[in-house]
Amino acid sequence: MTWNYRIMRRYSPESPETYWFELIEVYYGEDGVPMMWGTATQPAVTNLELEIESDVAGEELDLETYVKESLIEQFTQMMRDTDSRGPILDERDFEKGGVYADHPEAVALLKKAQEANEEFDIREYLNEEDDDEDERL
Repeated sequence: MTWNYRIMRRYSPESPETYWFELIEVYYGEDGVPMMWGTATQPAVTNLELEIESDVAGEELDLETYVKESLIEQFTQMMRDTDSRGPILDERDFEKGGVYADHPEAVALLKKAQEANEEFDIREYLNEEDDDEDERL
């Protein structure tokens, strides 16, 4: 599975004629077609990331430098993605009857979620399925 950041037109459930544009994460099927999306996580540096990076480096990190560089890298990736891959998406294209609504891989994930008959976190499931990290486009 691959993913990247894209711009999407979103709609207000209370007022369908009201819309805005938002940066989101898009997940693509093996065929390269968008199959689902999720809200983009705001760039952040967690204490766990700091601990791991410090352990890998074998020394204490320069906290201010590491945090600034990491956040700049994350924002840069978001901007690069939004500028490079395809047109602006529309939230309604992922709803029933939409262009991307019946993607076979998304349908299979939904079926698995329904079979589990409990709270199903698609991101967690996809991370378990992959041997390594999701590939960025």
